[in-house]
Amino acid sequence: MKLALRTQQLIAEETRITSVVDPFGGSCYVEALTNQIEAAVFEILGEVEAIGGAIAAIVRETPVF
Repeated sequence: MKLALRTQQLIAEETRITSVVDPFGGSCYVEALTNQIEAAVFEILGEVEAIGGAIAAIVRETPVF
């Protein structure tokens, strides 16, 4: 148990993982994809809002997107 603890401490010290705000934040590519998806979602939400909300979008015969 002590060896496992010391190994984790050594890895944390050498990689400086504890100094990073969000170590699982992902690469720049993943972040760019996330931003694209977010922009598309907000665009669709804007279209739904322009129709009159979620209920109006559901009742509408043609799809919003």
